[in-house]
This record gives sequence, structure tokens and C-alpha cells, in this order.
Amino acid sequence: MKTLLLGSTGYIGTAFANKLDNHEVMTHKNVSVQNLLNKFVSTQFDTIINCAGFVGRPNVDAVESNKEEAVHGNIILPSVLVEFANIIKSVKILHLSTGCCFNSSDPLTEQAEPNLDWNSEDACNFYAGTKSMSEKVIGRFPQHYICRLRMPFDEENNDRNLISKLIKYDKVVSLNNSLTHRKDFVDACLSLLSTDAKFGTYNIVNSGHTNNEEICKLITQHLPNIGKSFDDYKFFTNIDDFLNEVDCGPRSNCILSNQKLLDTGFKMRSVQDAIIDSLKNWR
Repeated sequence: MKTLLLGSTGYIGTAFANKLDNHEVMTHKNVSVQNLLNKFVSTQFDTIINCAGFVGRPNVDAVESNKEEAVHGNIILPSVLVEFANIIKSVKILHLSTGCCFNSSDPLTEQAEPNLDWNSEDACNFYAGTKSMSEKVIGRFPQHYICRLRMPFDEENNDRNLISKLIKYDKVVSLNNSLTHRKDFVDACLSLLSTDAKFGTYNIVNSGHTNNEEICKLITQHLPNIGKSFDDYKFFTNIDDFLNEVDCGPRSNCILSNQKLLDTGFKMRSVQDAIIDSLKNWR
């Protein structure tokens, strides 16, 4: 397998770059059908892993004031990849998506339609709308994997890491959610590719679910030097109460079933084991 990696400097892309033995890199700003054709002629890659996209900093609320960048990164870029792949039909696409397109307290399989998109009755932030649309765009090409992650974390302090965010926050929504360990996600995606798993959408989350109150309790137990105790947190179990007190846009809370991934033979850790391991090795 020879891979073209897009978004190689991002939070998830760097983890892919560290794992891939045989890959080429292209910046998403240079992606066009012609440039992809030129790259294919010179390197003969057979897989595109698309980690590129516009998330917003410090969080998805920033997307609301950068809608043009979000449309380009999350909709137009995937459209270009599909157009190229329809020309070079030997190439397959692995596209990173997100559970942020869903709201549900019950486990959702891959057959569930996003209920946080521009057609939904519930409030949808612009980021979720673009990512939901990107799944529809990639889904037009038969040889694809859409790999959904949910609130990524691991042992490395980073502004995209859920644990890092919770260390900084004082007011936190605490509803049950699926989570994804960053390196477990990469291993699962590469397993799909190496085993020629059936094409389609996969929820790549750690087994089980948790909530932010449980995570914060573990954080204060395992990281006593962060200068904060468990009593310093204020938890909300009602999203409307949280939005009334904190200046932010709509948020997703959901549980995703990873049974389809497990059925491929991939062994995924529980979310609790992955969190504790990350805290024990925190740096």
C-alpha cells in the first residue's frame, strides 16, 4: 500500500504520518484534480487518507466566522478527491469524519442518518453541517471508508485533546458520550485498509462510553499537579442550562456503536482503559 496523506500536520494527521511506512504528503491547499493526477503519475499511490479539513480554533464556534474556509476544507476538498478517484478508479479513499453530526443518548450504528445537519430540526453548528455534507460527497464514490471519530484524546497535551481541554475548563457539560483514543483510531483505520475490510462508514470509537464528570474525577486523581481539584469543576447535565451560562454554540452529545468495526476482527480497548492509560503516561 502506498498512501497519499492529506492534513499530515494536524492532530490526527501527525499520528497517521508516524505510523505509515510508505506514504507521500500533499498540502490541502495544493489539491486539485490536475495536481493529484501529476502526483499519481510520479508516485502511483493507491490510497488517499484525508485528514485535512477545517475544524476551527480554539473550538468549533470559530467555524461560524470562517464559513468560507469550512466549506472549502470540508466540502470542496472531498469533492475534488472524489472527482480524481472517479478518473483513477484503482485508488481508494479513507476520509475522516466525526460523531459531531449526531445527538443521541442511545447507541447509533452507521446506518443512522446524521441528525445534526442543515436539514435537521435541532440546532446545528456550521461545522457539523459541513462534515455531514462531506460524508454525502465521499459516499458518491464506491471505494471509500468514512471513519468517524468522537472527541479525540491520548497522553500528549494538545489543544485538540479532550483531556487537555478538561484540564483548562471549569464549567463542563457532563452527558454520556463516545470518545476516541487518537492512536487507537489510527490503528483501526490502518487495519481496515490492510485487511481489505468492506468499504463504507465505520464508527471508530473506544468501546463503551463515559461522561466528563467521570473523566475529570480521573484527571484529578492521576494528575495531582495540575493545580485544580475535582471540587473546582461545575458540571451541567442539562445542555440548555450550560448554554445559558457559557457563551458557545450548539453542541453534540452522542453514543456511537463500534460493533461494525469489532466485526472486522479489530480489538478496541474500552474507553475507560484508554483514558486511564493516557493519564498514567501523560506528557
